Amino acid sequence: MKISKLTENFGASVEGLDVSSVPDDATMQALAGAFYVNRLLLIKGQALEIDDYYQFGRQWGDLITHVSDFLRVPGYPEMMCIGNTETKDRDPAIRNGAVH
Repeated sequence: MKISKLTENFGASVEGLDVSSVPDDATMQALAGAFYVNRLLLIKGQALEIDDYYQFGRQWGDLITHVSDFLRVPGYPEMMCIGNTETKDRDPAIRNGAVH
């Protein structure tokens, strides 16, 4: 795993990590430390199924159900469905939910 700063003051890129394989404690500690220092992690090269993403999220701590029920992912109430694309199969309220 390689962690590189994106800019001088904000964000880091993470390469060489497959989060679908459930990272070990040492890797999670390194990610948590990088997140604390950089405030944003861009984890590149992921092709995750929804359950993989959910399990990775659980490694960060206890998940909570989001208050906006229209943003919840079916079957995963702790996950929000957001995006930044104009995919036509999504309701605009869901697709742009993070801007509300």
